[in-house]
Amino acid sequence: MANAYKHSRHFKVITDSNRSCVTFSSIDNANSYIIFTDVFNTSSPIKTYTLDDGNTTLAVTYEFDTADQETAFKSAIDNFWKNNSSPFIGAADNHFVDHCKTVWYNADGSVSASTDNPGPAIPDDFFEAD
Repeated sequence: MANAYKHSRHFKVITDSNRSCVTFSSIDNANSYIIFTDVFNTSSPIKTYTLDDGNTTLAVTYEFDTADQETAFKSAIDNFWKNNSSPFIGAADNHFVDHCKTVWYNADGSVSASTDNPGPAIPDDFFEAD
């Protein structure tokens, strides 16, 4: 795989309208809350998983052989979001999977760009009033 075509996506599991997060005990535990649909396999990326932010964030780094593969991956996920409520399945009841950040990398591994995604504008957009 070529380092030139790599980015990471960061995910939290929000448990209530106060934006409390699940603290994961392991990557397997995080993946039991965040079950990715097959769209995240578009272009067959190499995936590396890490836990960040005191184990409240699952960071997944996706690495591709070509720019076209990475573009196809991004387009597939963007299109899935446009046509579906969420690209995640099987999350625990009353938990919201928040794709909170994306980091794009240069070929040398330095950060090219980073985008924070704030999740629902108001946590109550997802959770019923407590």
